[in-house]
Amino acid sequence: MKKFFCSFILCFCLGIMFSACSHLSIDYEFNPGESFTNIQGAFSKKSLTAYKGYMYYFHRKPDKPSLPWDNAELHSPANINGGNDILQCWNQVDGNERTLNFYCGGSATTPATPPAGTYQVNVPPKTFTFNGVTSKTIDADLNNIYMPAIKLTVDSSGKISQIDWQWWKKTITGWVQPSDSELASNLKNAGFSIGKTNWEGDPATSRVGGNINLTTNGSVAPPVQIFSPAVLRINYSDKDDYHFGFEWR
Repeated sequence: MKKFFCSFILCFCLGIMFSACSHLSIDYEFNPGESFTNIQGAFSKKSLTAYKGYMYYFHRKPDKPSLPWDNAELHSPANINGGNDILQCWNQVDGNERTLNFYCGGSATTPATPPAGTYQVNVPPKTFTFNGVTSKTIDADLNNIYMPAIKLTVDSSGKISQIDWQWWKKTITGWVQPSDSELASNLKNAGFSIGKTNWEGDPATSRVGGNINLTTNGSVAPPVQIFSPAVLRINYSDKDDYHFGFEWR
């Protein structure tokens, strides 16, 4: 997903008392082609992965609780899925930051590349404007896209005790594993989230998460889960601030 900063703050969020930071994000979505249970004890099959679409997020920090966020609307510079005004469908507060999602339960699929230009997030009586938004085209064959193969270890209580990963890259000649130095040169960070079925419940008590190292192979022990895990999301960003997400349910 690509981060775009609002023009009225001149691309900076200064950490001073009267400043505010807002940004629009485009999250490129992938379908790993397997369910959550398929990757327990075996690595996910990278060859099943397909590009699904993209989703828009709006982040506002610090949050302004007085605004009617449930009525927030994203206005795009061109029609997406038949229209260019999309009502938010997911509204979450984490600390003093609010996140809005404009494609819950589905992704934008037309046009295949997110429209470039000026976007607006309208939250009466406020309008947040994002000028000069650009976007990244995903090759139909996923060439040059980095993606993780994931394996889960589940303990006797049904909780995830370990996440193993392998990083792969699709090239025109097939799949190759990038070196640690290549990953460090091209990616910025990567993380995971574990949740209940369909991400239901309060995120404070029904989700856990953490980071995945930018190493070709590795493993991590996730935080203890007080819920029954049923969904996993792996997300990462590259050095150009585009973000990518893979999700098993």
